[in-house]
Amino acid sequence: MRYRGFFLSAACVFALSFPQRSQAGVYSLDDGTGESGLGGFNAHSLWLNSFTSTVGMERITTVRVNFGDFSNANQDGDAVTARLYTDPNNDGNPLDAVLVSSAIGVVSSSNTDTYIDFLLPGGGVVVPAGNTFFVGVSKSKQNATNFGPARDTTSSQSRSWDIRWNFANTPDYTDLSTSDVFQNYDAVFTPAGNATIRAVGDRRAGFCRSRKGVGRQALRDGIRPPHHIVE
Repeated sequence: MRYRGFFLSAACVFALSFPQRSQAGVYSLDDGTGESGLGGFNAHSLWLNSFTSTVGMERITTVRVNFGDFSNANQDGDAVTARLYTDPNNDGNPLDAVLVSSAIGVVSSSNTDTYIDFLLPGGGVVVPAGNTFFVGVSKSKQNATNFGPARDTTSSQSRSWDIRWNFANTPDYTDLSTSDVFQNYDAVFTPAGNATIRAVGDRRAGFCRSRKGVGRQALRDGIRPPHHIVE
């Protein structure tokens, strides 16, 4: 098979048609049990954990959340949005984080230590190994305390963040510096604990291409890089 400016071997076509399966891995700060929670009254809230991308787990496909409020207020059914951010300067602080993917869902199984998966669209986003990224969930609640993920208090890795906008203000999830409250869990609790937010990653997908890249005809025929890559 030959395209202008783009050559595909039989082996490459086979690889594109039948992508290799890989074993997914989980990024986690918590031990699987939430002893407490963290919420803001009358707020638009975003809870984040920071992780460093690992070889073999660069493609972030899923945000996984264990919801808990511990206030006897069942928030199951509340609308939430799972979010994935990259870190432009890799300093682990999400103040300048760049939103690259999101998935809409609802709270379920709160206060049961059950992890709910939110699948990111397009097969996920590749974060090159060694780079920092953030995963989390946002949720709004008017005239009530807005709880999100549970909090594991058995240890703290100082990588969980609580970010809020007052309900009267419009949250800008693409610019976290506009928030009214921006704090690491360490600034709120002693011991601070970790948010029960995880990420699932698998191997960065390969792609066969010539030095000239993918030709227009090949793209028209549906042969494309399979995943969004953030460099």
